[in-house]
Amino acid sequence: MPEFLNASGIMELIRMMVTDPRAAFRRVDAAGLPVNALWLIFLILSAAGAIINIVTLDLTPEIFRAGLPPMTSMVASMAELFFSMTVLFGAYVIGRKCRGTGRFDQVLAAVCLIKMMSVSISILQIVAIFMMPLLASLLGFVGLVYMLWLMVQLISEVHGFTQLSLVFLGVIFSLLAAFFLFGILLTTFGVKPL
Repeated sequence: MPEFLNASGIMELIRMMVTDPRAAFRRVDAAGLPVNALWLIFLILSAAGAIINIVTLDLTPEIFRAGLPPMTSMVASMAELFFSMTVLFGAYVIGRKCRGTGRFDQVLAAVCLIKMMSVSISILQIVAIFMMPLLASLLGFVGLVYMLWLMVQLISEVHGFTQLSLVFLGVIFSLLAAFFLFGILLTTFGVKPL
């Protein structure tokens, strides 16, 4: 079992993801985790992300969520899984179409690292809600910017891209397409838009 799959190893990996995410990815990639183990980590992190998002929304004061529709656990779970799968397959398929060299297991490992950081930021937000709700909102915005930067860094590392600006544009356009598709999916299930 790789040394980063215990509590202290996960904390070290989180620290590395803040200071040098490319080195953290290389460390996970070098461990050679099997694809089925990566899928299990992916699903566990997706479930944790959905649960944490529901808790965060329930704890957020009403003034900070004005205009947001009530989110059911099913919608939150669908959203978490849909966007995770979109990032995963988008990073792999679009990366390969743009002459990237990353393998699917490498992209899956990178997405697991991104999800691990997303869950970590969400946990910090929950703690911040109890101390200073405004800080939690600011942390959410900073977390979003960090997650975009992290996606660009890891997708570039996985596929061997050197032009970060083009990777950033690819990530932005892919996420916009995912939001559009998810809106259509929600409308199909009868969930009204904002």
